[in-house]
Amino acid sequence: MFSTTHESFDADVKDNEIIQTPNKLRQEVAIWKNRGLVYYYCETKIDNKPDEYRCNLFVFKDKEWKDLLKGSGYPDLDKISQN
Repeated sequence: MFSTTHESFDADVKDNEIIQTPNKLRQEVAIWKNRGLVYYYCETKIDNKPDEYRCNLFVFKDKEWKDLLKGSGYPDLDKISQN
């Protein structure tokens, strides 16, 4: 099992440009394996935006999905063992 917390800043898009905001972003990630399935849980909270709380749980049988999640900005996918 792997669990971590990331803190950074929220970003917004304006006129096709990414603009950093002063809002602090906190992500908690947990990864575990049980009975041949990999579980990836990511909880995101943004300071000053309590209505934008996000929680995602992905359950997978193989590792082919890692590139899709990594391209979407999910952290710590490199911590999933290849076993």
